[in-house]
Amino acid sequence: MGRYLDSKIYLFFEFLTKLMIINLFWFLTTLLGIGIFTIMPASISVFILMKQLIKGSSFPILSSFWKTFIKEYIRSQKLFLLILLIGGLLYFNVTTYYYKIINENTFISNLGYILTITIILISAISLINLFLVYIYFPNFKTLKALKYAFIFSILFLYRSVLILIIYINIYYLYKYSGSISIFICNWVCSPFIYNPHNSSSEI
Repeated sequence: MGRYLDSKIYLFFEFLTKLMIINLFWFLTTLLGIGIFTIMPASISVFILMKQLIKGSSFPILSSFWKTFIKEYIRSQKLFLLILLIGGLLYFNVTTYYYKIINENTFISNLGYILTITIILISAISLINLFLVYIYFPNFKTLKALKYAFIFSILFLYRSVLILIIYINIYYLYKYSGSISIFICNWVCSPFIYNPHNSSSEI
């Protein structure tokens, strides 16, 4: 019996079961908050639990998810509002310069449009690293987390772009299993930014 429980097949299906349960909790909490009120703390909770699974930690999933969700709610919502603000400003700039190009097509409008698109791409890459900075460096304030997310995006640009491509390609999969894409993001990035001496985000 012990030999069976230690087998790779058993461990794989045990991990897969935990992944499905975490994804279910993510879906339910996001649904209960109509998305906007709970999607960020729910996603952060998944990131933190995925980190523990990758490290091989054993923990009660339901209580750990709920405890992390409550603990990170306010901090993660502040981050979410900041992301919405930045996203709204970038969207406004894109639409403004786009209509200027259609109506005027001047050098300034074209330059502004290109610069805004470039900033959007950098922001998208930084957003991926932002979640990782958030969970691996829990003592960082919001603006400091944004700064380091940008720095990691530049230092590990090829890996950040790779993750962005993965996210785009599994977009439809993400609709049904957010924890799978989060697991990939954690697994690919954590060796580069995780330092156990700087992290205290244990469950």
